[in-house]
Amino acid sequence: MADTREDLLARLVLVCGAVAGVRAVGRNTLDVADLNRPAVIVQDGIEQMRDIANGARYSEVGRMELSPSVTVFLRAGIGVDPGRLMSLYRSRVVAAVLTDAELIAATGRNGGIRYEGCVALPPDAETKEHRLDLHFVFAYPFRLSDVAAEVPLTVPVRVEHPASGATIVMQGGESALYVATGPLDALTVRLPPSFPAGEPFEVSFAAPVSDLMVRDSDGASTVTGAPTSGYGPGSALQFRYVDAVVGWVYWG
Repeated sequence: MADTREDLLARLVLVCGAVAGVRAVGRNTLDVADLNRPAVIVQDGIEQMRDIANGARYSEVGRMELSPSVTVFLRAGIGVDPGRLMSLYRSRVVAAVLTDAELIAATGRNGGIRYEGCVALPPDAETKEHRLDLHFVFAYPFRLSDVAAEVPLTVPVRVEHPASGATIVMQGGESALYVATGPLDALTVRLPPSFPAGEPFEVSFAAPVSDLMVRDSDGASTVTGAPTSGYGPGSALQFRYVDAVVGWVYWG
């Protein structure tokens, strides 16, 4: 069964990250890696019941409203009008969200997406950055059956001790890999199948890997932009599954 709330939030992150000019996107974080700008951070926000028929049980259909927080972080260069810059990214993000076919489909026939305005916050005295808070409301049907199905727990970290030249095949539900041996001359990693769109998958190494190959779940193709070597200890490579068309991509 689908969890519409999670579907909307995961897709919202992908849509914001694909906006022209946006260099980084995050979800439920205080900032993005390397302080990249422009950046968008999505906070899950508030989900609340909008309406349900009098006397109806939660096993019947009601309507929910989800109000995530979407914040655009901007750094205006010398001679750049910060007001115009905020207006530019307001237009780009709002247009992308309101016209995205997958977000619209997820709200259903009796739901919808509302843009309720924005707040431009004064720049921070230290960083001199500008922030723009955009307010969206997603209305969608709620059925208890959508969230009642048991969701398998993910395995936080899978630890492997491979020999040089080995192939590690990740399984569904696994969200991270730690390669505990090395240095290795060569290693192949196949990413997990059925991975949630937009969620990170990380690979970390205890020691360097000279020749690294990261492939999709069926091993048919190499992940776009994936590094060809790995460095340890503690340096993590992050990958994300975008959709059935794009597949896996290297995230940083």
